[in-house]
Amino acid sequence: MLNEFKSKSNLIWLGALALLLVLSLVDLTFLSSCSGIEQGAAKQEAVQQDAEGQGEKVTSTAESGSTDEDAEETGKQSKSAAADGIDYLVLVNKTHELDPDWENTVKLVETTNKRGSTVTVESTALTAFEELQKALDAEGVVIDLNSCYRSRAKQQELVDQFTQEYGSDYVEKYVAKAGHSEHETGLALDVIPIVNGVEMLTNDEMLAQKDLWKVVHATMPKYGFILRYLPNQESITGYEYEPWHLRYVGTPDAQKISDSGLTLEEYLGEA
Repeated sequence: MLNEFKSKSNLIWLGALALLLVLSLVDLTFLSSCSGIEQGAAKQEAVQQDAEGQGEKVTSTAESGSTDEDAEETGKQSKSAAADGIDYLVLVNKTHELDPDWENTVKLVETTNKRGSTVTVESTALTAFEELQKALDAEGVVIDLNSCYRSRAKQQELVDQFTQEYGSDYVEKYVAKAGHSEHETGLALDVIPIVNGVEMLTNDEMLAQKDLWKVVHATMPKYGFILRYLPNQESITGYEYEPWHLRYVGTPDAQKISDSGLTLEEYLGEA
């Protein structure tokens, strides 16, 4: 009987021990599982935080990129303005000499006037003149290109020629020294009026066309041209009134200058 009791007791202890062992294993598995979950969660959080950090960097880079693009675009515009790019307000007169390198940077093109003569003009100025010419034709006013771009060497030839033919006083009033002529810019256009199919070629003939010039001078600012040598402004411009001498400065400066009644020197603060 005692032996049977001991045997049952042993079985109970063995059962309890087995149960404890099983519970221990379950607990260890649970703890391990929890630890794995926590580690996984921590790892996921770390990945998420890293992704957000990169996202912030990307956003920052994108914002910075946008700023850089804006700055780059502004830079392109500035470079474009300089490249295409000549200074249409360049001042050339008796006291302001044109940069000798000008003709290497300006874009000059050739055209043929109504007489069949080849005339050279700065490209943008020529396009503007052709538009002006069409507008004037619609109003019954006809003008044509006469003398436009001249090289420095050609200008010197003219100075020598006119001095011999008309004298130094005439040259002082109407002909610029080499390096000081607006014609060397390609932006100065001497035009002639054509009345009833007849070209007015001499200064006296052209000066007599007062009504014609009123129309021309009132229309041309819209196309970027100003009257360069205004009446009674010789002390500032250095030259007497020349209604035929148009100067391309571009828009809207042409309209501003014309509306102000100022010479180019005064407009630029160089009078």
